[in-house]
Amino acid sequence: MCSLERGGFGMGNDHEYALVGGVNRATIGRWVAVAAASVSAVLVFVLLSLVDVAEKFGVSANLPPSLFSLAGASAVYGALYLLFSRFIWKWGPISRLMKVPNLEGCWQCIGESSFNEEGVGWEASVVISQNWDKLCIVMETSKSRSESVSAALISEGVGTFRLLYHYKNDPREFEEGLNAHHGCVDLLIAHDLQSGDGIYFTGRGRTTFGRMIWSRK
Repeated sequence: MCSLERGGFGMGNDHEYALVGGVNRATIGRWVAVAAASVSAVLVFVLLSLVDVAEKFGVSANLPPSLFSLAGASAVYGALYLLFSRFIWKWGPISRLMKVPNLEGCWQCIGESSFNEEGVGWEASVVISQNWDKLCIVMETSKSRSESVSAALISEGVGTFRLLYHYKNDPREFEEGLNAHHGCVDLLIAHDLQSGDGIYFTGRGRTTFGRMIWSRK
């Protein structure tokens, strides 16, 4: 498991991300609702059947209302959606079916910047935290840290995906010559989800552009 906790750098706040070309999230919600209703019906049936069996053997079995509440459709929906959001969607076949890449994990980044009108090379570590509807991208270099503000994942229709995100960069304390700034990244993720290649550009406070290549650690 990788982390950016070192050096005073921690993970940022997860935010929603847009999904283009994948399964509509509302459709997933309906599927989970149908599954929750079915599971709830089975659980209630089983509980009532256990009560009947107990009474046949002369055993008093008065189940508390709270138990039936836990077996209710709303409670089951919450549990199923939580499992889906954190774990189920990441399973390879399901992820491919829905056309939503699982990018969570640690990446190594090699970049080149137009800073001072010369090609300046740099390296960074990237950590992506992602679930079904939220993610956070944190990049750390020796001089600064950037955190995503908004993002979108786009299915290219040929097995590749495009990651677009807007970030805010803050220099390390006492780092001279660097200013806090915002920027944007356009990264094409390979079909095996093990590498990415793209461009970035920055706004006021930096005003540079360049290329970056990502690879999973």
